[in-house]
Amino acid sequence: MILYTDNKTHTPFEIDDADYDMVSQYRWAYRKCGTGGHHYIYRMGGGKEIPLHRILLSVRSGYMVDHRDGNTCNNKRANLRECTKITNARNAKRASNNTSGYKGVSWNKGKNKWKAYINYGGRQIFLGYYDKVLDAYGAYCQAGHELFGEFFRPE
Repeated sequence: MILYTDNKTHTPFEIDDADYDMVSQYRWAYRKCGTGGHHYIYRMGGGKEIPLHRILLSVRSGYMVDHRDGNTCNNKRANLRECTKITNARNAKRASNNTSGYKGVSWNKGKNKWKAYINYGGRQIFLGYYDKVLDAYGAYCQAGHELFGEFFRPE
């Protein structure tokens, strides 16, 4: 089911058909959340804005809701999962200042090669130097699948 927000953007968002009766009772807005640049669908009214994904998926205190596909407008229950702040960060998109075009890959001028790395446990793990950018990216993806499992997002 696709609904629309009431604000200027008239942003479409998805929910399961089973959630329509509950969700259609409220006005919804598409708002930026915090400093991370993420936008979410919020329930308006009652003095407190509540993100739709937190209404649909009741999570334990201290936990977050992750959108599996990274699309914060896709609020179908199969796309939502409980996570910690750390596991949620593993599912982050490629940084906007990335110059290689691939997560976990940067150019090393001194070696004249592509460096593959992954951040895990609060530190950067070196995965090797490669002549081809796709080989470096392959090393990153392999490590990501091993370390992050279902929370790994390659792009």
